Amino acid sequence: MLTVTVKEGEYIKIGNDIFVKYTSSLRADSISLSIQAPKEIPIARSKVYEKNLEQKAKSDSSAVSELEKARKMKGRYKKPKLKKAEEI
Repeated sequence: MLTVTVKEGEYIKIGNDIFVKYTSSLRADSISLSIQAPKEIPIARSKVYEKNLEQKAKSDSSAVSELEKARKMKGRYKKPKLKKAEEI
């Protein structure tokens, strides 16, 4: 997995025709991304992707491992807790 840091207005290019641009910080716990990709490439937020996998896993056992992988990914990059001034 590649982890990159970008500033507002910067973008990441994936392959020949996918661009992901960091457009703004909406709140302290979320950001806004703009994604430009060919229409043939599906793009889904984690909630939608996992919901679809849950439905698929009911009839396809291969989707179960993909669902577990997706759920592990979701919790992997949590923001570090900052120490309070009196703890330092």
